[in-house]
Amino acid sequence: MTSGTNLHLSLGLDHELLVVMRSMELSKLKEVGKGLLGLILLAILALGTWWVLRAVWSELSGLDKSVFAALITGTLVASGAIWVKFIEHKHSVEAQFRDAKVELFNEFMGTLDKMGSEDIPAEEMIPIMKEWKRRILFWGGPKVMRGFLSLSTLPTNTKTVGEMSRSMQVMGKLILAMRKDVGLSNRGLVTGATKGVSKGTIMGARYMLRQPDLFLACLRKNPSMPIEEFTILEALADRETGPSS
Repeated sequence: MTSGTNLHLSLGLDHELLVVMRSMELSKLKEVGKGLLGLILLAILALGTWWVLRAVWSELSGLDKSVFAALITGTLVASGAIWVKFIEHKHSVEAQFRDAKVELFNEFMGTLDKMGSEDIPAEEMIPIMKEWKRRILFWGGPKVMRGFLSLSTLPTNTKTVGEMSRSMQVMGKLILAMRKDVGLSNRGLVTGATKGVSKGTIMGARYMLRQPDLFLACLRKNPSMPIEEFTILEALADRETGPSS
């Protein structure tokens, strides 16, 4: 993708974006309420369990020692087997869910690459992004969903390197969120973040641009640099060193 290509995804979805963002805020409040209710129920359950165990222990303590030992051993073995089966099933479900997410996110990134490299009319992009919004809504985690919605808030065009960094940041944060959502670690993946140049910006520049290091250097030195000037510097760097991998 060339530096002159802006990630333009402002697609007239402002109303839908507002509705989804409000829904996410309400979801946060509901989660807090559920958490408090869960703590109360857990406390009640703990007290009830303690009372039941105390009554059971009182009854079992009167049994013959050999019978008591056999009963305890059998209970522990059965409990252990049930727990192992539960963990195996949980891991199996998580693996299947993770594989589905990887396939979905990979397809989504392919769509973005195509949209960035081809001159697709806005009227054709709107249904594409609406379809992706529905799919990510049910498969992506909260950070992935917020990152996706941020795509539609990007400016129509950018005139400076500083403005262009906004697109880099949004795209980079979305990539990092998708990686984390499928269980991958981002530790050590992005280095060199400084004030004004976030990890998301660095990740986005490395993914989207032919000369990401040149862009980041220009951003740190002169955020007001016109896009046209950076495009010239990028073309010169391409001729001297070739596009960065």
